[in-house]
Amino acid sequence: MKKYLLTFILTALITVVIGQNLITNPSAESDPSSNGWTEASGSWSSGSEVAAHDGSYHFYAGSSISTAELYQDVDVSSFATSIDNGTQDFYFQGYMRDYNGTDEAEMIVEYRDASSNVLDTYDTGLHADADWTKYSDTRTAPVGTRIIRIRLLSKNNSFMSLGDSDGYTDDLLLNAGSTPLPIELISFNFSVEGKDIELTWETASEVNNDYFTVERSQDAVNFEPVGRVDGKGNYNGLSKYTLTDFNPLTGVSYYRLKQTDFDGKYSYSDIISVNYVTSTPFDGPSMKLFPNPTTRGSDVKMELSGLSPNKEILVVVTNVLGQQMYSKVIVSDTNGNILYAVDPYNQLPSGTYVVVATSDDKLLTKRLVIQ
Repeated sequence: MKKYLLTFILTALITVVIGQNLITNPSAESDPSSNGWTEASGSWSSGSEVAAHDGSYHFYAGSSISTAELYQDVDVSSFATSIDNGTQDFYFQGYMRDYNGTDEAEMIVEYRDASSNVLDTYDTGLHADADWTKYSDTRTAPVGTRIIRIRLLSKNNSFMSLGDSDGYTDDLLLNAGSTPLPIELISFNFSVEGKDIELTWETASEVNNDYFTVERSQDAVNFEPVGRVDGKGNYNGLSKYTLTDFNPLTGVSYYRLKQTDFDGKYSYSDIISVNYVTSTPFDGPSMKLFPNPTTRGSDVKMELSGLSPNKEILVVVTNVLGQQMYSKVIVSDTNGNILYAVDPYNQLPSGTYVVVATSDDKLLTKRLVIQ
């Protein structure tokens, strides 16, 4: 019998429309003077004079001058339409403290036009306290806003004695919206798995988080739900989630996360765009796993279609280390289809697995996530 190999060529491109936190290097985890920030005065660095509010470092002026300043210009021109319609809110928050209550810190947020004229300002005022204190502000960007300048100031009240400036700031956030998401979203990405789109996201923490809904759109305006994944309520730690779109749209489409609290309140993540192109139609064998992701003990079905009738198929399940967890030879029906339980005895522990189905020179693979 003549052997053949079906080749599917897929091209998938991703464009992140906005980032959840619009500030680069918001916690001084790398040297601010060389990553995202501009020194107006002083000699700024990543400091560890006190325990950081978040991460390992905080912003440290370290200069024996009266007032040191560091700033960052955030380009918000991608929001120009909603800004000029008077409907675009921005949320800012940050933390301040000093070493022992002597020196002072200050944060100023300036909304500027394309010529850098200041249109509106949020100013925390000077702060002197030996404990981290949170400051936040929500406001509608003035029409014409194209830049938001974040200014950090450290006032040295002991500069006459050549002491360092110990007004510290840390854990800054500038978010396009009226409130921060009740989750700390690390990433929201996609990958092509066969003829499906697999969407993955990670959170660093969750507060009152009931569930996520992945939504899809053709025009980035009108969205429809793709699927739902339960959240972890209140959880301070890394969480990973996966949901598969089994019927992706050809061409450019858009995805976003809708996060819903236990009290019914909801908020949206940033939008990602996917350009999904198939160079040849999918008229050959295909594999689907459902539900995927799933929970331990649940029945996971594997659906194979487009096979030769009455054909033996070897199904192997391996873990991420390549260790074989399960194998079985099954036979397609007279229509070239198979519907089979991947883990019929519910013995697979939580983890990520690869399901491989082979026959002659045909090979189908799919990733399975058991939570």
